[in-house]
Amino acid sequence: MFDLPGVGANLHDHPTAVRSFAAAPALARELDAGRRVPDEQVVAKLSTGLDPTGAPYDLHVFPWTEPDPSVPAGWRVVIPVALLRPASRGALKLRSADLAGRAGADRAFLADPRRRRAAGRGSASPRSHPGKAPARRGAGVTAVRARHSRLRRHHEHYWHPAGTCAMGDGRYAVVNEAGTVQGLLRVQIAGASIFPDVPRATTAFPAVLVAEHMANITFGPASTRPQAVVMDCQLGDNTRPDHGATRGA
Repeated sequence: MFDLPGVGANLHDHPTAVRSFAAAPALARELDAGRRVPDEQVVAKLSTGLDPTGAPYDLHVFPWTEPDPSVPAGWRVVIPVALLRPASRGALKLRSADLAGRAGADRAFLADPRRRRAAGRGSASPRSHPGKAPARRGAGVTAVRARHSRLRRHHEHYWHPAGTCAMGDGRYAVVNEAGTVQGLLRVQIAGASIFPDVPRATTAFPAVLVAEHMANITFGPASTRPQAVVMDCQLGDNTRPDHGATRGA
C-alpha cells in the first residue's frame, strides 16, 4: 500500500446545461424525409466574458435532433451548452474494500459560484438578444435567479471526466511528467485522469496524444517500434455511396 492522497481527488468535467425545443414543422418534414442532419458535427465556441484567463471562448454548444412522439411534429432539437473551464473539484472514492464494487463519484458540479454565474449566462435562451437590456432591472434579476435555480437542478456532464491522477509535483500530484506514479517506478498512467485541468476542448484527442507521449517514453519513438499487423475487418459492400455512414458519426 502506497499513500497518495491525490488519487481520486481533483475530479472534474465540463458541466453542461441542456435546453430542448420541439422541432419546427419545416425541419421535422426534412427529418421525416430522411434528410441527414449533421448532428454534433458542428460545435459552436462562445464566450461568456467571465473567463478569468481572458481566453477567446469558454463554452461549447453542440446541438442534435432526436425523435420525440410527445411533441406535435415528432422531433426535438437538443441544445447542450458546456462550460469549458470548471473551477469546482470533486472526488472519486472507493465505497468499500471490495475492488469489484462500484466507486462513488462526487462531481461537485457548479459548486464554485463564479463558474456557476458563467454557466448560467451560457445557458440563457438562444432566443434572447445579447446586449439588449431588460425592460426593468427587477425583471432582469428575477430572470437570472430563475436561470441559476434551474441550472442547479438540471445539469449534466460532457463525458469528459478528468484529473483524478493528476500530473505535477505538489502534495496532490499522482504522476510525474512521464506518467509514472509517484513512488512506483514500474506503474504508468496514460489518459485524461492525469490532466491537472481538463482541456478547453473534448478530451479524446488530448488523451491520444498523452498515450503516444507515454509510448515514446516507454518503448521509444514510433519509427523504431515493430510494426503492428492491421487486420482488414470491413463488413458489407464498401462500394455503396453511403457505406460507413451512420447517424451522428
